[in-house]
Amino acid sequence: MVPIEAGTNQTLRFQGGNENELLRQLLRREGIDYEELDEAVIKQWPLPPRLMTDGINIDPEPPERLFITDTTFRDGQQAFYVYYSIDDAVRLFRLLADLDNGSGRIIRSEFFLYSRRDRELVEAVRDLGLEWPKVIGWGRARVEDVRLVRDAGLDEMVMLMSISDIHIRYKFNSTRDRIVSKYLETAEYALKEGIRLRCSLEDVTRSDVIGFVIPFVEKLLRLGERYGVEITIKLPDTTGVGVPYPFAPLPYSIPKLVWVLRKALGIPSESLEFHGHGDYYMAVPNAVAAWLYGASVNNGTLLGIGERAGNVPIEALVIWYARIRAHLMV
Repeated sequence: MVPIEAGTNQTLRFQGGNENELLRQLLRREGIDYEELDEAVIKQWPLPPRLMTDGINIDPEPPERLFITDTTFRDGQQAFYVYYSIDDAVRLFRLLADLDNGSGRIIRSEFFLYSRRDRELVEAVRDLGLEWPKVIGWGRARVEDVRLVRDAGLDEMVMLMSISDIHIRYKFNSTRDRIVSKYLETAEYALKEGIRLRCSLEDVTRSDVIGFVIPFVEKLLRLGERYGVEITIKLPDTTGVGVPYPFAPLPYSIPKLVWVLRKALGIPSESLEFHGHGDYYMAVPNAVAAWLYGASVNNGTLLGIGERAGNVPIEALVIWYARIRAHLMV
């Protein structure tokens, strides 16, 4: 790896149509060892990663259709000063629907279901009878959480699947094999119950993308194919360490992360969603980069209110949606 301040004049540009093996060959040719980088992530933690370049650049490929999803009633409520009453939730949900204006662009809104109040909020907003955004559940990769979604009468959920070795080792005291087995078992249970999945790869911007994320996502996609369902892959920059630069290395480069999943696994743009955080003030640039480099869906909260330094503000996404769409229509 070359520190960014040293610079590099040689970049390799990828332009469409590359197969998985070609990707691996190119990475090897460039001397990029992501397992080694992943170990560096572990060694640096909890310090933030250095900004580096791997000498590989990629071109933007914005999708034809862009969407926004809302997590105001999930991540937004994890802000230390937020506690929504039913009246609050109804007013905010109406605001989201007004902002969408019947377009279906603010397409989903995710909700906790753990407490009685959580479930009452879901009932209240569903009783409004609004088409958009669609109300969906949010839960961990646990059978009990899937049942909460099912019992609430919802047919779709975000399923949290921590994917970095930092989380696997220090959050779960587990191993890759054990955690993958658990995730796949719970995902299959949800699919059997008729619940569509948006698999949220928590802390993916500190993960081993080539050595672990790609093989795991491939298993998820095959599981979806078995049940005739297209699974959405959600990419959370959980600690805000991601950067919007295409010349940065995996796992930090949001453009490269989106590109690799699209090119290596053939995931369509509308099945890729980005979830950003503002710890290092890059939430909006990273979200814009996710759109520009091929993910159709961006996740945010009203006013960016959320855990720690907050989330991507939905109002910022609306403005950038307009700018990108105007460019695509020229």
